[in-house]
Amino acid sequence: MRKFFLTCAVLITAPLAAFAGPKEEAFQVVEQFKAAFDASNVQGVVKLFATDSFFLGTVSSKIITTTADVEQYFQGLKQFMPRQFKIE
Repeated sequence: MRKFFLTCAVLITAPLAAFAGPKEEAFQVVEQFKAAFDASNVQGVVKLFATDSFFLGTVSSKIITTTADVEQYFQGLKQFMPRQFKIE
């Protein structure tokens, strides 16, 4: 009987995780970026960029189009610590 209730509980709650839409998925990426940024984890930030993405940083005078350039741009994270930005 206990296994039956446990199975029912899993079957009822499992589909709830599948209801995460684009908004929730995008917010998860923002949270991952924030965590990597705050920790000065350059590789953690870089891995969130698609290989074919375009990026114009706030202190960059050129459009960044390669993963190597994204990594180079975010090397500055290691210089200014501690840091933290707030998501509202």
